[in-house]
Amino acid sequence: MKIAFVGDSFCMNCGPEDGDDPLPHNSYDWPWLVATEYNAEILTTGDGGKHFYTPLINALPKFKEADYIIMCVSEPFRIINYHNLPMNSNWIEAMVSKTGFHWEHRHSGDCQDIPLSQRIRIAKAADAYCKNIADSDAQILLQIGLVSFIDDLLLQLKKKVIWFPCFTSSMQFPSDLWTPDATGYANGIIQQYYIPKSGPYTKLDLDYISHQELIHQTSLSEAEIFDKIHVISDDRRNHFNEENNRNMAQVVIDIIKNDNFSPHEIKMEDYFEVLK
Repeated sequence: MKIAFVGDSFCMNCGPEDGDDPLPHNSYDWPWLVATEYNAEILTTGDGGKHFYTPLINALPKFKEADYIIMCVSEPFRIINYHNLPMNSNWIEAMVSKTGFHWEHRHSGDCQDIPLSQRIRIAKAADAYCKNIADSDAQILLQIGLVSFIDDLLLQLKKKVIWFPCFTSSMQFPSDLWTPDATGYANGIIQQYYIPKSGPYTKLDLDYISHQELIHQTSLSEAEIFDKIHVISDDRRNHFNEENNRNMAQVVIDIIKNDNFSPHEIKMEDYFEVLK
C-alpha cells in the first residue's frame, strides 16, 4: 500500500521518517500511525507554511501510484513563490519585525541557500504586497479553482481520497458570490463551502480542532494561545497533542478499513473529545 499526504504542517510530521524520533514505537504522528496500521509506504508528506499549490505540484507525479491520497488543504492567502519559502502571515511578520521564536531560523530548512539579509528583503516585499496589492476574494476563488480541478482529476483517476480543510478559508467561496449547490445546479443559494466529489470530507477545519485542544486541555489564556500559535511557534506535532494525533489517525484508518470513499461529510465530533 502507498499513501500520499498532501498539504501543510498539519500533516508534516511523520514519526521516524522525519528523522527526529529514533524509536518508532514512541511515535504518535497521525500520518505515521496510519501508514503503520497498514504497513504502507508514505509517498509524500506536508510542506509547512506554504501555499497548497506547492505540496500539490510536488505530489502530482506520485498520484497514479498512490493507493490513498489524504488532502490537507491550507489557507489561500499564502504566497506562491519561486524561492520555495513558507510565505504565510506568521513567517512574514516574524521576518519583518525580527521577533518571535528564533525568527532568524524560522523554516530555515526551506531556505538554506538564501542569506538571512535576502530573506528579510523578500519578507518585506511580501508584507508590502499583502498590505497594498493582494485581493483576498481573488485568492479564495483561485484556490477553489485549484481544489476543484484536482478534485475532478482524482475523480477521473478513480483515486481514493479524503479531504481535510486546514483553515476556515481553505475550501470556502467568497461570501458574496452566488455559487452552485452540492449537486452542481445553481439554485440561488449561497453555498460557501466547496463540496468534494472524489471522496469524504469535513467542513470542520483542523485549525479549529487544534485551537479547541488548547482551550480545553491547557491552562493557557487566549493571549497565550495566540502567542503559542503565531509568535512562539507551535511545538505540537502536526498542531495536535498525542491524543488528538491518535484521533486524527483513527478517522483515516476507519475510512480505509470500511472502504467508505463515497463523498460524505466526516463527523469529526465522533472522534475528538474537545468537540463534544
